[in-house]
Amino acid sequence: FTASSPDSEGIRACQSRVDALNKAHGITIRIWDNALVSPGPYTLVREHQVPAIEKTLDELEAALDRFPEKFLYRSVNRTIRICIVRSIDGQLGSAQYWYNRDAFIVISTGVDVWDALSKELGLIVDNHVLVTTSMYKEWAAMNPEGFAYGNSDTYSDAFLEGDTRAFFDKQSMTAPEEDRRAVFWQAMQPGNEELFQSGTMQEKLLLLCKAIRKSWRLEEKSDVYPWEQYLAESIAY
Repeated sequence: FTASSPDSEGIRACQSRVDALNKAHGITIRIWDNALVSPGPYTLVREHQVPAIEKTLDELEAALDRFPEKFLYRSVNRTIRICIVRSIDGQLGSAQYWYNRDAFIVISTGVDVWDALSKELGLIVDNHVLVTTSMYKEWAAMNPEGFAYGNSDTYSDAFLEGDTRAFFDKQSMTAPEEDRRAVFWQAMQPGNEELFQSGTMQEKLLLLCKAIRKSWRLEEKSDVYPWEQYLAESIAY
C-alpha cells in the first residue's frame, strides 16, 4: 500500500477504534487525512501504513489508561486533539500547540508514545493548574539564590547535577513553565530516580504533584499517579 493507494479498509478499522478511544477518554484522536487538519506551525505528513497506525494506537491506549479517569478531558476548557502522523517537518518526533482554543498534540509513528505524550502534555497540564489554582506563586522561590529565568548569566552547570541539581536541562532554565514541563515529563519516565534526589528537585516535584491533585480534585484519592513515582514520601490519601 502507498500514500496514494492506501489500505482503505484497514484505515476504516483504525478509525472505528479511534472513535471508541475518543468516547472513552473524552478527547479527539485524529488519523489519516483528519490528522492534517489545523497543522499549526508544522508541516505534517499523513501516515498511510495501517500497521504503524495500529502500533501507535496500541501504545496510546496503554498510555491513556495510566492517567486518572477523564484526566485529559478535564485538562482544557475545550478539547485535546491528538494527531497521529508519519512525520513532523520531515522528522520523527512530537509537538504541541494551540489552535482556536483547542490543544493539539502531534505524535509521529515510530516514536515512544508514552515519552512523547508526557513531554507534550506538560504545558497543557501547567496551563490548567495556573488557571484553576494559585499554587505556583512560590515556584521561583525554590530556585537557587540569584537565579533568574531567561538570564544565561545566572545559569550554572552545578544546577544540573548531583545534590545541587535544580533543573533538568538548560531549556528548563528559560521560563517557569518550561521548568515545570520538564519536571512533569521526566517524572513520568522510568529510571529517573537520580534526577529527583536533590532537595530542590524534590521540592519542585512535590509542589507540582500537590498542584495537580488540587487542580483535578484528586486530593483524597489513594492512587499513586505516574508523575508521583519519585516522591520521597507518598501523598496518596
